[in-house]
Amino acid sequence: MKRYRNKLMYLIFTIFIFSFIYSFINPVNFYGMNKIQDQIKDDMIEDKARESFYVETKKEKVERDVEKIVEEEGKRIKEQSFTQKYLDCLYFSIITSCLLGYGDIYPITNISKILVSIQALVTLSLILY
Repeated sequence: MKRYRNKLMYLIFTIFIFSFIYSFINPVNFYGMNKIQDQIKDDMIEDKARESFYVETKKEKVERDVEKIVEEEGKRIKEQSFTQKYLDCLYFSIITSCLLGYGDIYPITNISKILVSIQALVTLSLILY
């Protein structure tokens, strides 16, 4: 019984350690961490894709409109508080440690993928041994 309690304590400890590490990584490394920035990024990509279909004479106007909209949206973006960011990271760490992976937040850069893989391997080692 003590063995299982120790495993649970180690698991909880690793969850908090990894959530702390994730909270100091730029949210750009994860998709879904900051929904507003993700939406703006998706919209900008969509606008760039549409831009090539416009007639050349309208291209400059479209670029100005896109830049204006992006600037206006950028002003509305608020940086997440550290508390909110940490809670998102804690949630992600718990989901990763449980090996669930809902898909609402996921790593998109190599450094974040490496960290998530390390956390998954640590969790597996706790489960198996």
